[in-house]
Amino acid sequence: MSNLQNTLTHILEHERQLADANEATIQQYVVLPILRALGWNDTDLASMEVLPEYQVESRRADYALYVPPIESPIVLIECKRWNEPFTRHEEQICFYAYSGDIPIAIITNGKHWRFYLPHWRASSLSDRIFCDTDIAIDPNSATSDLERYLLKSNISSGESELNAEIALEEKEKTDAPEPEPSDARVEPKNDVPYTLPKQQNDFPYSGVQLKSMREQAGLTQIEVALALGLAAGSSAGVGDWEADRLKVPTKHHAKLIALYSQTDTG
Repeated sequence: MSNLQNTLTHILEHERQLADANEATIQQYVVLPILRALGWNDTDLASMEVLPEYQVESRRADYALYVPPIESPIVLIECKRWNEPFTRHEEQICFYAYSGDIPIAIITNGKHWRFYLPHWRASSLSDRIFCDTDIAIDPNSATSDLERYLLKSNISSGESELNAEIALEEKEKTDAPEPEPSDARVEPKNDVPYTLPKQQNDFPYSGVQLKSMREQAGLTQIEVALALGLAAGSSAGVGDWEADRLKVPTKHHAKLIALYSQTDTG
């Protein structure tokens, strides 16, 4: 068994004790052990990869995950009690992540883990969920999901965010109704609070295309996706917004913008 599987097994052996536990207990005995099993170091003062009580404007999220030397967090996590439903808290964590320009948002009660891409082009929060997994219902599936989307090496390489984009693309294909031949395309109203209109969230590449581009350019997935986003955003008239949130090394811009200009986006 993997380290993560052993950790989940140990947690589930004490499920009765966790049922009445408060949020602090869930953080200490469930969330942190799972993060450690996924490669995150919560004891190293030099790197401070796992930062508790992360402040976003006047609010705080339970944990922010960092990948040095990147100065801003990559993942934001909000923790709840063991059996607490997420309904009242989803908008909160997505708002925190969106406001802080953090790519991935997670809400968990220790047992149930739900992952979001807050900046994804979608008209509702539910359409930004790329993973919904429960360690008590299916520990094996939960192990795979947590490793795929929260393993430190996958986060730092950009694989997690890429896999999330591919998952949402597949979800859109599955959920999309077949249009009538005569129907004109109508953009859905963006009813997610605090987010940009859908047309400003649109991006001309699929996750599969980005994976191919990364291999061509010899750069990390984050560098490819974000630098291409800078180029696409500039051509779409939203360059200032993209430039403000995309922290891509300047030395990569020319190479990737050239790659962008050679790519058929149709």
